[in-house]
Amino acid sequence: RWHNQIYCTTRKRISYSYTILINISESVQTELIFRRQIMKASQMAFSLLLFIFFGMKTVFSQPIQVIQNDETIYTTAISYNGTILLAGGLHATLWDSHTGEKLKTIPDFSATCSAISHDNQLLAAAASSHAITIWSLDSGEKIKTLKERDYPSTGPDHFTAIAFMKTNDFIITGKENGNLAIWDINLEREIDHDYIHIGATIQSIEMSSDNNIFLVGTEFDAFLFSTSPFQFLHHFEGIAAMVSPDGRSVNIIKGFGDYSRIQLWDAQTGELKSSSPAFNRPANKAKMSRNTYFTVYWNNESINSPIHLQNNHDLKIVNTIISSESKGLTSPYFFPDSSKLAIIYDNIVEIYDLENFYSIANDSEYIKP
Repeated sequence: RWHNQIYCTTRKRISYSYTILINISESVQTELIFRRQIMKASQMAFSLLLFIFFGMKTVFSQPIQVIQNDETIYTTAISYNGTILLAGGLHATLWDSHTGEKLKTIPDFSATCSAISHDNQLLAAAASSHAITIWSLDSGEKIKTLKERDYPSTGPDHFTAIAFMKTNDFIITGKENGNLAIWDINLEREIDHDYIHIGATIQSIEMSSDNNIFLVGTEFDAFLFSTSPFQFLHHFEGIAAMVSPDGRSVNIIKGFGDYSRIQLWDAQTGELKSSSPAFNRPANKAKMSRNTYFTVYWNNESINSPIHLQNNHDLKIVNTIISSESKGLTSPYFFPDSSKLAIIYDNIVEIYDLENFYSIANDSEYIKP
């Protein structure tokens, strides 16, 4: 009997303990479920905050306009008012950058570089034929052909860069072999000056707003010239350069990788005024906007290279563009007023709005838009 009593008592205690364990287990599970619900709600709230805070910035990842040209684009030019985009190949097609409407086609174009005048009246184009062609942007008709004078042979000599001076009377050209020239449109020839050979392929020519100086860019260097008289002023090292809007300084992107920095040089004296802290940009190409507020970085050795947009005040990447196009990237082009960015992929033009990325930045010494 006492065995039975012990057994019954033990069984009751075990049962009671089991009931307590079940209750504890249920309590723990309830608490875990509650915690998961709290965590899930917190994640949703955090995601919502991220969306609200960064939502405006993610708009840039989608182009506001996509233009499909009829053929591969070898040269691009954008009018100073930002309304006309030229896509040049064997023929030149003028597009309305706002609506994506085709405006007109200029046949027998075949240019490797092109530029639109400041008043949006003229189009200058050049290739490897030792001549510059001037077109009417309004009618699409050829106006003049400027013949090149003989130069000493220094290798491949097709034109790689061209720019109008503000008065439309002169244009500046650069070539693959490094030859630099100024042309008188009215006289239809180069102006008389000493032979200028930079020694590297000229990739860009940027005029100052006052038209007194211009900056010639190669892959790793920039050269500053005055227009009157036409003479060399200073040499700078860097992968991208731009004259400041007031024409008083030159902004240089210097170095790759962990050693990238922005330097501000005095345009008159050629002295270094200030330099940014070092930052990391794993890219081999860069281009700065005309107002010096933005820089884009990309890798031209990768087909699907992302394009990073940097705010030059705080040196932060404000957005990254990964295009849906699998074709090779030709180059990004800032609009003259720095309000938009055009990216060329073979025969596709994607246009992105930059207005949402202008913000109140730190009062930086090295960049002032």
